[in-house]
Amino acid sequence: MNAARASSGLFAPPDEPRCDACGFALVGLPEHGNCPECGAAYTPASARALCKPPTVTRALGYFAWPALSIAIAIAYVTARAATSRTESLDVFCVMLVLIPCSIAWLGWRTIRFTGAFKHEVLPRRVREGGGRGALGCLVEIFGALLFGGGIILTAAGLLLFAVCVADFASYGR
Repeated sequence: MNAARASSGLFAPPDEPRCDACGFALVGLPEHGNCPECGAAYTPASARALCKPPTVTRALGYFAWPALSIAIAIAYVTARAATSRTESLDVFCVMLVLIPCSIAWLGWRTIRFTGAFKHEVLPRRVREGGGRGALGCLVEIFGALLFGGGIILTAAGLLLFAVCVADFASYGR
């Protein structure tokens, strides 16, 4: 059942076969049989369905690009503010469009990461039993808030940017 699901590519395949239902290592057991831990039937395909949890480096690397784009945008706005040239359109564009868009990107990656972790790394017993715990729920809520807030701020920033451009165009007449 779980072996047929598509992989997100975020996590590495397992080094050893594990029970899809409980995560028990099936090393040294026959290719087909029942898990000695939970009694669930397993096949070679289902024993390779669970992925390895990501390393800290890989997990942080997944979030590096959105976080880096936010840091660069903030550094740019700060540098422009230091030269007291904050009234130009490029600063408005960065502040009102790039930063919110990057926040939405970070939120989307958080949602995708937690969803893939839930479906590809956690055993079926944990997934179906609601066992990801409060931390997993908080991370999903945080990701959804980042994504939704970033989208709303990006839309508002684009609208405000369009108003600024229209005002700037009419100012020269």
